[in-house]
Amino acid sequence: SRHHYMSRVIGELNLNVAVVDGDISVQRDFYPLLKAPPLREHNLIYTLDHQHTCGDLNVGFAYCQNCASGGRAQWAIDEGLRREGYFCAGEPGEFDGANARFWARSDGAGVTAGPHRWVEWTTARDQKLYSDVVGGSCCGAPQHRLLFPGTYKQVGDSYAFMRQWGSHAGCMTMAAAGGGASGLQTWWHELLMGGNASDGYARAGGPRETVAIATGSLASGWHGTGEGELAGWSGHWSERPPAVAHFVGGGPAGGKVEIMQGLGWWRYEADVAAHAIAEATNKTAGYALPRSFFWPATRRGVLVLAGPAARIDTATSAEYVSAYNERRRWLLRLAVLLQRTAVDPRAPCDAPWVVSDTRTGHRGRGYRGRWYTPGWPWPFDGGVGIVGSKCRYGEAEPNTTGATADCCAPIFGKVAGVRCYETAHPA
Repeated sequence: SRHHYMSRVIGELNLNVAVVDGDISVQRDFYPLLKAPPLREHNLIYTLDHQHTCGDLNVGFAYCQNCASGGRAQWAIDEGLRREGYFCAGEPGEFDGANARFWARSDGAGVTAGPHRWVEWTTARDQKLYSDVVGGSCCGAPQHRLLFPGTYKQVGDSYAFMRQWGSHAGCMTMAAAGGGASGLQTWWHELLMGGNASDGYARAGGPRETVAIATGSLASGWHGTGEGELAGWSGHWSERPPAVAHFVGGGPAGGKVEIMQGLGWWRYEADVAAHAIAEATNKTAGYALPRSFFWPATRRGVLVLAGPAARIDTATSAEYVSAYNERRRWLLRLAVLLQRTAVDPRAPCDAPWVVSDTRTGHRGRGYRGRWYTPGWPWPFDGGVGIVGSKCRYGEAEPNTTGATADCCAPIFGKVAGVRCYETAHPA
């Protein structure tokens, strides 16, 4: 676990340490923002999921600066690791059955009732765990809100349930820390918990340490559901991306790797490494390029359609999808004959079927008046959207000046059981 090594670096080396998710693209040096007011005054720094509370974190990006060995921030990291091991172990009698030990106090008070069933798997487990741990540290009491290790049937007084588990804890609300001049939205709270109590919780002594969350120019998610975030699907990432661009929410919008390619941010060295791993281990590795790119019969390069014929102009998205697929099939057949890998055509950025930001209810927030990937929470219109980026080739036409212009790549909603043609992304 990255949090395991994060704690070791703090405890053994007394170094500042950052951890990032695999679906993050670092667009520029983020340290100047962390070392300037207001963030330089705080220790444990995360981004947020939705609201600015201690219990609503996104742990895809985390940074600990000036965190004391054995201090409050390290305690929060270690408590998350402890809970994860405890919850995932699923020891018999701990979470299951009528007399589950985890639920003993709650069941005894009539707040919950068994039989209980262990929850073996859930999405975003580490994020929910750390939100509960940090939320509890801000409130000074253990908290379980987003992740319980077992199911329960709530009985009796719902307010007793909230009091015991911290479900609606106003003490998690963070104070604004400013930072608007640098494009930041920041909030903070003091961490109150630490120590080595047998139940994992004790009021902390030692140096005062704080947790802060920051969005906007430091870090923003693709879906942009957090307060102050610059949403990726607004199209603005092509011109002014956050320092830490997190593709959370990119899956339903056509695919995280596909969006990274559309923005021109994917590093194809990753495909070379993935191919080498697959060759050496005979195990599957993730690719952005089609597998055929590495076949001996198609290693002569790529086939790109250039000039006026590269542009597909249609009035509706349905017509575009039909014309695009026909063009794709033709390119694929020709590429096989020439022993090359076919490259998808680009999409016209000014196509009339591209969703306007007015239609999404975000008038004025989309890039050049358009909402460039109408993915979740909006379904794809006609199955297609576009990702805008800056490129030097436009509609695949040669450009020797080095000047960049807006260009767009089509992106499609995924259909269960349907595989796409083996072609390369236009990026």
